[in-house]
Amino acid sequence: MINFKLGQFKITFVVTISAILFIFLYLAYSSWHFQQQYVHDQSEDLNEFTNRSISRINANPHRFIGENKEIIGTQRMKLVDDFNELSKILPADVGKDDLVYEQINVIFLKFKGFFSVSDVTLVYPVDVDGIQFYAYAYTSNAINDARLNTHLSEGLQPAIFLAIALISILLIVQLMQINNVGKMVNQLANWADTLSTTKKFQPPPKLASGGINFLAHTMSNSLNTFSDILEKEHTFARFSSHELRTQVAVLSVNMEILEVIMKDLSSEERKVLNRMLIAIEDMKYQTEALLWLGKATENELEFSDCNIVEILNKAIELNNHIIENKDVKIIMSGGDLTIFSQETLLQIALNNLIRNAFQNTNEGLVHIAVARSSFSIVNTNMGSPGNSKNLDGFGIGLVLVQRIVEKIDLVYNVENFDKGRSVELSLANVIIDVSEK
Repeated sequence: MINFKLGQFKITFVVTISAILFIFLYLAYSSWHFQQQYVHDQSEDLNEFTNRSISRINANPHRFIGENKEIIGTQRMKLVDDFNELSKILPADVGKDDLVYEQINVIFLKFKGFFSVSDVTLVYPVDVDGIQFYAYAYTSNAINDARLNTHLSEGLQPAIFLAIALISILLIVQLMQINNVGKMVNQLANWADTLSTTKKFQPPPKLASGGINFLAHTMSNSLNTFSDILEKEHTFARFSSHELRTQVAVLSVNMEILEVIMKDLSSEERKVLNRMLIAIEDMKYQTEALLWLGKATENELEFSDCNIVEILNKAIELNNHIIENKDVKIIMSGGDLTIFSQETLLQIALNNLIRNAFQNTNEGLVHIAVARSSFSIVNTNMGSPGNSKNLDGFGIGLVLVQRIVEKIDLVYNVENFDKGRSVELSLANVIIDVSEK
C-alpha cells in the first residue's frame, strides 16, 4: 500500500497538537488551583480577622459600637455593622437574606478567565450580643494577577521543557524522514533517466520505503508493457513493409511489361493504365516509408550531407509522368541548400510531397522555393479537380511525411488556400550550407 509514511506525519501532527493541548490544560489547571488556594487562604485570614475583631468588641464595646465607633480593619479587609455599607461592594442581586450567618460566603463578582484572578469578595456574617456584624475581604487584582503570573511561570517551566523536548525530537525524526524520502525520490529519478524505448527497462533500485518501492515496480511494469507493445508495433511495421514491398515490386515490374506489350492502347485505356501505375507508385513510397520508420531510434539512421535541390530534382523526375498530359508549370527558385540529415527518409518525404502536389494540380502551377532556412512546395490548381484527391487531405502519404520530418528533426507546416496548398519544411539546427546560384 502506498502511504509514503503518511502515518508518521499524522502521528507527528497528533503529538504536536496534544502537546499544545497539554500545556493549555496544564495552565488552566494551575490557574484554577491557584485561585482555589487563594480563596482558601483568604477565608482563613478572614476567619482569623473576624475572631480578633469580636474579641476586641467584647473587650471594649463602647469603642466599636455606637455613633462614634472606631472602624476595625482596612479597605481590603473590614468589619462593619451596617449592611448598606457592605452592599456597596456586592452585586445588586445579592441581598441580606442571601447571606448565611456564622460561615464564610464566597461571592464571585467577575470571572476573568483562567489566566487572571477573578474578582471575589468573602463575607463572614456574625452575631455579637444581638448585633449583626459583617466581616469581608475584597481581592486586589493587580497584586493577585502578579502572584498568579509568578505561580504559572514557576509551574509552567517543566511542562514547557517537556513539550519543547518532545516537539524537537519529533522535528528531528521528521527531518530525517524527509531526507530519506528525498534520497529515495532522487534514486527513483536517476533510474527513470536511464529508461529508453530501445532496450528492456532495468529493474528499479531497491528502496527503503515499501510504498515508494511499490510505486517504482508499478512504473517499471507499466513501462515494460508499453515497451513490449511498441516493439511489437515496430516488428509488425517492419515485417508488413517487407512483405508489401515485395508484392509492390512484382506489380510494378508487371505493369511495366504490360505497358510495353500494350503499346496500341487508346487514350482512355492509357489513362486507366496510368492510374494503376500511380497507385502502385503510391504504395511503393508508403511501404518504403513504413520500413524506415520501423527503425527504433535515430542512432540506427545514418545521417549525411544532403543537397536539397538535387533531392527535389530527383523527386520531380520520378513523378513527372503524373503531369505529362496536364497543363502544369513547374518553377523552382532559390539557391543550393545542404543540410545534415538522413538522405533516404528525406527523399521519401519529398517524393510524397511532390507527388501529392502533382496529383492535386490538373492545370496550374507548382512552385518549389528554396530559402535560407526553409524550402516550400506550393501547388495552385486553376482547372477542375477532376480525378485528383481532395485538397482537404492527401491521405496516408502526408501522415507518413509528418512522421518522417519529425524523425529527422525538421519542422513541418501546412497551409491550405482556395485553389491549393502550401507545404513548408523549416530547418532548425541542421543547416550546413546555403549558397546562391
